[in-house]
Amino acid sequence: MVAFLFGAGAEVGFNLCGGENFAKSVLGINSNEINEAIKDFYSDKLESLKNNRWYPYQYYSTAWKLDDLLKASVKKKFLTTKSFERKKEYDDLLSKEVSELKKSDEETQNIFIGQYTSYMGIIDEYFHTLISPVQLGPKKFWDVINCYTRAYLTIVSDILYDKKPTSEEYIKLLKDPKETYKRVIDKCDSLCGVSSYYSIVKSHFKDNEFGTITTNYTPLCTMLTGCTNTAYIHGKINLFESPYENKVYDVTDERFEYPKDIIFPYLFIQSGIKPVIDQCQLNEYSKMLKILDETQILIIVGYRLNPDDNHINSLIRSFITDNRKNNKVIFFDFNGEKKNTLTEELRLSEHPRNLEVIEINKYNCLSEFERVIKKIKQTNKTDEEK
Repeated sequence: MVAFLFGAGAEVGFNLCGGENFAKSVLGINSNEINEAIKDFYSDKLESLKNNRWYPYQYYSTAWKLDDLLKASVKKKFLTTKSFERKKEYDDLLSKEVSELKKSDEETQNIFIGQYTSYMGIIDEYFHTLISPVQLGPKKFWDVINCYTRAYLTIVSDILYDKKPTSEEYIKLLKDPKETYKRVIDKCDSLCGVSSYYSIVKSHFKDNEFGTITTNYTPLCTMLTGCTNTAYIHGKINLFESPYENKVYDVTDERFEYPKDIIFPYLFIQSGIKPVIDQCQLNEYSKMLKILDETQILIIVGYRLNPDDNHINSLIRSFITDNRKNNKVIFFDFNGEKKNTLTEELRLSEHPRNLEVIEINKYNCLSEFERVIKKIKQTNKTDEEK
């Protein structure tokens, strides 16, 4: 069996926000309409829960401090450009670079546009406040909720709207997630004719011939490939978590009704920590392991092997180095971004023979992908005839 690992880059062709634009949207930078909608929505929910003392008595909406954002971006830069022998050396250079950046408004803005834009570490240290927000920090609690909700609204609105929605339209998306998801399904269905990695897979493979693993949240992967064997390892836009109940709701369940408690989107955003707290997500990782166990060729498209996703990178490394099977990994490297770092990021001592890297760009990505698919199909056919 062949397996595909699809990352965010696989859905760029559907005009979904990605990269630094998605990072900025999650943090609420230049997102006034989303921020206002979230504030109004959660403030109303809190009003109905004022007798439940587990919840903070008021909603907090605070802007991220410039120093925190700059530090996160510089830390991300250090991951690929610097090495340190002592922590003091790291801390000193971090402070120095942040201070230098703040001296220039132009440089400060550029840091959020470049490849090092990240919220690495900013959200991670606040996750514990979901356990008990009143005692552990209501402002930090709302920072976490806001980030996940902005991520959800960004993804959903990119699918449903041709232009940026109003605050009122964002609120409607939050108030009725079941109806929102139905609209998303209808929209995704209308995209079946769009040429994409997904459509190429569907045109060359039968459902029982492949499995898919995705870090994306939309139903595009399953709907457009026709694959029933898909592992959604970073959550889905139809899932919502209640921090109070410690429970995940699925809006596709016929019995779903919006609970009286606060729920927020169950997604794994770009963070070094991936809090797996529900059986539904453990099932997805179990499905991923089963797919990898049953395949010998793993094709990776639109996934960048970021350090934030080392939990996935380690599974890819295990697949490559599994001596029990004759496994092969084909990695599509967009614009050659990983040409010099791929081996290191997978923690491999040398470039293995069973790791093939194919450099692509926006002009040849789909044609190169289809070329590889056809080659695999022809090889399999020849092997069967023998």
